[in-house]
Amino acid sequence: MEHDQSPVRLLLSLCAVGFFVNCQPSEPFLTRYLMDDKGLTEDDLDNLVWPMDTYASLALMLPVGLLAEYWSYHYTILLGLLCRMATRLLLLFGRGVGAMRLMQCSYAAAVGTETIAYFALPYIVLMDKPHLFAPATVAVRG
Repeated sequence: MEHDQSPVRLLLSLCAVGFFVNCQPSEPFLTRYLMDDKGLTEDDLDNLVWPMDTYASLALMLPVGLLAEYWSYHYTILLGLLCRMATRLLLLFGRGVGAMRLMQCSYAAAVGTETIAYFALPYIVLMDKPHLFAPATVAVRG
């Protein structure tokens, strides 16, 4: 029983991180905020800001996977959380289209680390315990 403590603690930690990362009450109001408070136009958002998320996600997917594999999945998740903080700071204090494009790149890096490292970590840690794969899947995807 003592040997299963670490996986249980890991899954509980991942559940907590997943909850707080996905609790984004400001998300539906982002376009209005950028237009009203940051002075961006709808054309700026549609043609210059929002596409950066797609391009950055495409560019970062392979490097993030390699980083997670060679550096550490734990540190890659931490880097993703720091990128989420950078996204919020750029939203609050950034000015202009350039800062908002950088904000979208930071957001893409955060989502990329979540997609690659966050969802893979339980299976890597539980590799020798396949009977725990189903609860791990529920914990991180549920």
